[in-house]
Amino acid sequence: MRAVGKPDLQAANLLRKSHGIRVTGGQAPAPLVNFDDLSSRYKCSKRLMAELEEHGWHEPTAIQRQAIPILLEGRELFAVAPTGQSLLSLQLSRSCRLLEHTTSTDKIEVHISMKSA
Repeated sequence: MRAVGKPDLQAANLLRKSHGIRVTGGQAPAPLVNFDDLSSRYKCSKRLMAELEEHGWHEPTAIQRQAIPILLEGRELFAVAPTGQSLLSLQLSRSCRLLEHTTSTDKIEVHISMKSA
C-alpha cells in the first residue's frame, strides 16, 4: 500500500526529531502526524479509524508514528523503543500487515530515544 500524498522530507525530519525517532535505511516513509494520516495518506477504512477511536487511541506513540507507515508500504522493519510503547504498535502492525501481503526485502531500522524531562 503506497501513500497517496507524501509529506515533504523537511517536515518528516522535523516530526522525527520532535519525537526522538532515528531512522536508518533507504527512503523511509514519513512518520504519521496523527492517526488521521492512515485515512488521508493510506486510504485505510473508516472501520479501522472507528476501531482506533473506540479503543481510545487518539495519538500515535513515537514507534507507531514511524513503524506503521513502513509496514503499510511493504517494507521490512526492525524497531527499538522504550518499554511501554511497543505493545500497541505490535497489535497495530499485525493489523496493518493483514491489509496487504508484502514481498519487499527492503529493511528499515527505527530507534526511539527517551525524551528528557
